[in-house]
Amino acid sequence: MDSNDPLDDFLAAKPERTWRKPKRVVKALREAYTYGVPVLQMKGHIDQMVEHTGYSFVCGTPDETLRRVVAFLLTNCESDTLASLLPLLWARGGREDIVTTGILLVNIDRASLDSDVWGVLAGLVRAAEPLEGLLSVVEELYRGEHGSPDDDLLLDWFGGSPIHSCLALLCLHAGWVRSGRAPLTGHLREAVDEVDVGESDGLLKRVRDQLLEAQ
Repeated sequence: MDSNDPLDDFLAAKPERTWRKPKRVVKALREAYTYGVPVLQMKGHIDQMVEHTGYSFVCGTPDETLRRVVAFLLTNCESDTLASLLPLLWARGGREDIVTTGILLVNIDRASLDSDVWGVLAGLVRAAEPLEGLLSVVEELYRGEHGSPDDDLLLDWFGGSPIHSCLALLCLHAGWVRSGRAPLTGHLREAVDEVDVGESDGLLKRVRDQLLEAQ
């Protein structure tokens, strides 16, 4: 029987076997993302997001709809299937994939992961990432009360690849905001000062400058 909710009907209509295989789930999610997209969502705006953010695609799906999709997955997929979804979704690289990965990472059974959530996130990131998406996942993990990466891990990221330096900067800033914006000290401040954020007045430059200017 139809529920008068197109997303619920779509998910419920899929055979149970769909939710047992990660690749089948990933394929089904791409269609699920099309539900709940605002009618007035402008294609031109979405095309600009794809062009300027680095996502492989953008559907415009509201985050609340993605949370409903994840709630369905948590009920209908085994923990090992959910864990296997994380690298597949991240590698596909759509905006909705990245947001869904973050929501899954917060809620997934810890026993199914190879490390803590911060270690998993660090293992997912590629050489280049849409910073808006990376920030959304960092914020999601903080909202999920997973604590902050410890200083040693942050310093390890700062000393690693450029994208891991970006991840460290975003994580440090998110934790700093939540902890009352105390001035940075010691090695962390030195590491922040050494991050190359380019010449533009972009997200990373604003984040770095706020951290360094704290008194």
